[in-house]
Amino acid sequence: MGDNYSMRESAGSLTGAEIIPCFKDANPLGGKDVRTTAAELAEHTRASLYAGIDCILGSGAPVDAVTATVVLEFTTDNSDLTLTAYNAGADGNLIYVELVDPGDTTAETTVAVTYGPDQEIHYVVTLAHDGEAITATAGDVATALTTASAGFLAETTAAGTGLGLVEATAATPLASGMDATGGPVPSFRVSDDGSLLYVKVNTVTWKEVALSALGGA
Repeated sequence: MGDNYSMRESAGSLTGAEIIPCFKDANPLGGKDVRTTAAELAEHTRASLYAGIDCILGSGAPVDAVTATVVLEFTTDNSDLTLTAYNAGADGNLIYVELVDPGDTTAETTVAVTYGPDQEIHYVVTLAHDGEAITATAGDVATALTTASAGFLAETTAAGTGLGLVEATAATPLASGMDATGGPVPSFRVSDDGSLLYVKVNTVTWKEVALSALGGA
């Protein structure tokens, strides 16, 4: 199994060919360090926690989803901007922000949200301008983006007082968003040393519990 997990009809239907280390003696999950089959572990887990659920069982620690962010840095003090995606996951990397110099008098900073052919979301910010120079501050941009979030940006924050002037920027993507380890809710995984059980509690988060706690002292 290339990704170290597989879909089955239920926890008890995992085959004995998939071997996972765990602790086992007369009490199913507590005691001596031996090897047992995924089916045995799945059956005990199912009996202890849920009955007849569909799940995925694999080995190795999973990862939680990571929220995409980006920091736009400018030359004046109190002008940097931090943008954060609304949802954790790799889709946040499809969000772009662009600050546009209109080159002419523009009374206020405004935002247009457009969509690209590959599911990109573009926030195009037209900056306030007095006819000679940009007058938009970081606070102005943060307010405009927050108002026009369209459900994709959780927040935009300005550094310090937010009174520093911003500048035009090219379209810049949010970055470092990452999906959680795959599987439906609930899914189960076991640590490589057999000491921990991981349970997927929602689409972005896994929780861990000591396997010895499931089997008793």
